[in-house]
Amino acid sequence: MTTLQFWGALGQSRRIHEIVDQQSYVPVGATYSYDSVLPVDIQENEESVTISASVPGLAKCDIHVSVEDRWLSISTHPGVVEESQPDEYVVRERRAASCGRRIRLSGRLDEAGARSRCTDGVLTVTIPVRDEAKLKRIEVDVD
Repeated sequence: MTTLQFWGALGQSRRIHEIVDQQSYVPVGATYSYDSVLPVDIQENEESVTISASVPGLAKCDIHVSVEDRWLSISTHPGVVEESQPDEYVVRERRAASCGRRIRLSGRLDEAGARSRCTDGVLTVTIPVRDEAKLKRIEVDVD
């Protein structure tokens, strides 16, 4: 019998479960009314977890980020694109579409400390690790 192992975005199967809950790192396209799933990168260090997503050309009012009950929700809803006469375009490939992602966060993260920033079309959400969940080193006394 073959055992399938969940392989997460961090390149190590066991570490993803310390950041997000098992099997919650899934797109939300089927559950919510988004046109597509927002791809994300997740990084971690001892102090925080950082989730990044590309949101080029969107205004601040078009990007929505929230954290509630251990769920991080990111969605984009571009403003209305004005329609022009059909004969004005030779090729029209660009479109304004909503997209989103929900990620279930680990209980070791401090939701209240979550911060987001958008720079050069990249949205970055940083969530600190709760102090009580951080690795504590204990000094060894030698007699």
